[in-house]
Amino acid sequence: MMSRPFILAVALAQAVGCEGVIGGNGSTGGSGGSGAGSGTGGTLSSTDGGFGTGLGRSSGPCNDVYAARRVWTLSRTEYDNSVAAVFGDTSNQAQATFPPEDRANGYVDNAQAEVVASPLMSAMETAAETIAANNATKEVAYISSTLGCTLSTNPSAASPDACATKYITARATALFRRPITSGETTDLYASYMEGFQNPFTGVSAVTSAVQNVVATLLQMPQFFYRTELGSPTDTTSSPVQMTPYEVASALSYMVTGNPPDATLLAAASAGALSTPAQVKSQYQRLVATPGGHSQAEQFIMQWLEEDQIASGGTAAGPLTPTIAGDMLTETESFIEEAVFNGSGTVSELLTGNYTFTNADLATYYSLPAVSSATFTKVPLDAASGRAGLLSQGAFLVSASQSGVPLLHRGHLIRNYLLCETLPTFVSLGFAANFTPPQFHEPPAGTTIRQALTAAVQGPCLSCHQYFMDIGFGLENFDSFARYQTKENGGAVNPSGAVYESTSVDPASGLILDAISFTDVAFQNYAGLASTLASDPRLDQCFASQVVAYAAGRTAAVNECAVQDTQAAQAGATSATVQGQFENYVQSKYFSLRAR
Repeated sequence: MMSRPFILAVALAQAVGCEGVIGGNGSTGGSGGSGAGSGTGGTLSSTDGGFGTGLGRSSGPCNDVYAARRVWTLSRTEYDNSVAAVFGDTSNQAQATFPPEDRANGYVDNAQAEVVASPLMSAMETAAETIAANNATKEVAYISSTLGCTLSTNPSAASPDACATKYITARATALFRRPITSGETTDLYASYMEGFQNPFTGVSAVTSAVQNVVATLLQMPQFFYRTELGSPTDTTSSPVQMTPYEVASALSYMVTGNPPDATLLAAASAGALSTPAQVKSQYQRLVATPGGHSQAEQFIMQWLEEDQIASGGTAAGPLTPTIAGDMLTETESFIEEAVFNGSGTVSELLTGNYTFTNADLATYYSLPAVSSATFTKVPLDAASGRAGLLSQGAFLVSASQSGVPLLHRGHLIRNYLLCETLPTFVSLGFAANFTPPQFHEPPAGTTIRQALTAAVQGPCLSCHQYFMDIGFGLENFDSFARYQTKENGGAVNPSGAVYESTSVDPASGLILDAISFTDVAFQNYAGLASTLASDPRLDQCFASQVVAYAAGRTAAVNECAVQDTQAAQAGATSATVQGQFENYVQSKYFSLRAR
């Protein structure tokens, strides 16, 4: 049997060696002209049907930045979904055995964070061989029942078996997400013959040949990487137009976490992904599927790091794994309702006066009793002290796992909802290597807020006020997301303020002037949520998160791509979550790449 570790090593080396990069951030383009070459099926042009014109872009200059040409790996979820789509195998080998992805910008599926190291390569080999062994017999049956042919019991290397070639073409096209080349067919038939001539133990030569093809396919870069390189015949265009099949893969994995389905691949083949309207239509079709709903939930949860609740809880409590799982379900259900059945706005995500709970979680939250063990939509009144994502356990617990919860929560909100980073130590008069003093637990009768207010003064306060005062608004929730009016024997005070510096770097979000600011005060959590929801920085920041997630790169709020994404739809007062994704996929930044 051929050495599949060698196959994988060569395949990965070839992928890295192609023009373009694994990962890669953005590059500044020129005027945004269309790429010339495109591959089969037509192109997306920067001028067709409104590309490059700006979808309601605000007036004023912006930076014209495109993601770099690159190849990037499938995430563990995308790998498993792709295997399930082609083979019907739901064993989720990648999620069970691959190393966790490194996050960039908070997202697990991010081209900037992709690293292919030895542990992943080894796990890929094992997963491919496991999937192949578990499905080989079913694949032989598929060949007979679906492809309508019979594999030869005496195949020839010199004269390829037509049925084997038909099988290779079908499975490789599905896994590569594009038509395969004659060279790829030749290489895979060689793998088929290797499996036939050196059978796996306990299976027939024909079954072994099929098994070897599957194991090889799942270790090829054409499967494990999705490319955004454009046509190989286009060596001069800048920016570069992605091929229709690359557009189809980018759209499908972004919207559903799955490979492109038959309808989308047919559109790519027919040149029907060439205009903004065509891409928008496919987006709307995909986002309405179960995969589209689930992917929207995952995007929002990763944005606020709420997905980390999945690993929370201990048997000793007070937060048990069961309650942590209930918190995950609560937030997934809430996002589903707000995005797909409600107004769809970020404002509703932050201020929605309802949640989803079962009997156990209602008791844990001290909400009115719920009799059902299944999750039910329940209203939240002012007395509950809760509304929206920031008052749900998925956020509160995940944002309390490092440092002082009050500070860490405020810091996350400043970073992820307002897209601002704290002033440098040097700008505050400290040395660059300054180490802030360690915070110690306060004595009995003193809340953490009271202790911080007493301890943080002078230049330290100039920085802390930008996140500490936001954290004050969440003081009614302990680190396990339980509602409290007293902490450590002292009375909780959830009033605070959201500060806005008069000088912030538009490219990085760095606060340049910590001393000059305006602020909006609030009295409790509801006031904090309302203040954030009405802050003009929120929609722009959220648009930059959409671009970062969809393009797999850092996206500054002063980019043209972000401004195009942020624009509200006609007749709307605020951009919706789905609307911002629609704007992005219709913009030139979705389909063009910097050379």
